[in-house]
Amino acid sequence: MNKAKIIIFITVFLDMTGLGIVVPSLPIYVQNLTNSAFTVGLVFAVYALFGFLVGPMLGSLSDRYGRRPILLISLLGTSIGWFTFSIGTLPFIILGRTINGITSGNISIAQSYLTDIAKDKQDRTHNLGLMGAILGIGFVIGPAIGAALSSILMTFPFLVSGFLALGNTIAAYFILPETHINRNKDHKLTINPFAGIKKAFSIPTVRVLLIIWFLYGLTMINFNSILALYTHLAFGFTASQNGLILTGIGLVMAINQGILLKHFWLKFWIESRIQIISNIGMIIALLLITSGNFWLMLVGVFLQSFAQPLLRVVSNSEISGAAPAHERGEVLGVYQSLFFLAAIISPIVGGRLLDIALPLPWAIGIIYMAIALLLLLMYYKKIATVKPAEVDITTGMETEIK
Repeated sequence: MNKAKIIIFITVFLDMTGLGIVVPSLPIYVQNLTNSAFTVGLVFAVYALFGFLVGPMLGSLSDRYGRRPILLISLLGTSIGWFTFSIGTLPFIILGRTINGITSGNISIAQSYLTDIAKDKQDRTHNLGLMGAILGIGFVIGPAIGAALSSILMTFPFLVSGFLALGNTIAAYFILPETHINRNKDHKLTINPFAGIKKAFSIPTVRVLLIIWFLYGLTMINFNSILALYTHLAFGFTASQNGLILTGIGLVMAINQGILLKHFWLKFWIESRIQIISNIGMIIALLLITSGNFWLMLVGVFLQSFAQPLLRVVSNSEISGAAPAHERGEVLGVYQSLFFLAAIISPIVGGRLLDIALPLPWAIGIIYMAIALLLLLMYYKKIATVKPAEVDITTGMETEIK
């Protein structure tokens, strides 16, 4: 494993550990301040709104000026955002999430790093799978730390995450290399997020994959933003108990992506089969959670934690492979921007539905995933009917799509 890859993995690990530290506390903390699940959704949505607005621009900047400077800015913004959030009043909570949203390019730029240095499609998928495993490990450690910190002081997890992000920024400044060597300094910057989305959607194969990814995003964000509050309202879970659940989820994700993806999933099935199986698995998981039964809910939670990361890795691999090499950062910026758009919509809708009835957020997730499955089956059926050379164009690492 080369030096650049190791450094990126360490950077991503520290970033996700910091996020994992605050996840068990954030929704309950805001709920206690406002007594409204809808407001919890709004706090998540503010971050997503600004992430959506700047996502394509950050990706475009990384195509023009390189991955390193944009990643450093994103890491520093994460630190400032958590320090602001820790002040503990609603205006500063919203301001902190706004800052985090504006500088939210950490993950998509890291994905561009790994795609830049990949040797071929299988290496790309393996790199992204390892990154997912590292994210999972961070999510194992982070919530466990966060659960312990929240028992001392509810704002303590946010301070610790701020210092962790600051340390990550300093370390990355001294040791992080630049991998996007052949960048085009005449590359036109994309400032308008809708222009970036329109440009990415002009590539036929990318367009379909991005629509499917957006539906996945609606479902994943709905799950991630609602779960801690749902277990609190339905089963009386505390922040510490939610931390244990999230630790278990992270452990399953890490094992699935770090070990099973390479040695089981990719060994026996092609990516399209993995994506279809995972999509169906998400539908079953949401049906189990909707039941309202504690044990069925737990089974559903861990089934989705098995399926969700596979959908992320395969979707990312397919989209990055379908993107022209000189526009990959921008397309992955749109990929993340659509996830943020989902994160604007889903927490607000999910929070409102949760105020009405506990099963409703999971029911709408089932609808999203059913539509995604239908589009996915139609997409792969169409791909299977084209000539082999055309398939190479849609998935080739460096071949531009006409």
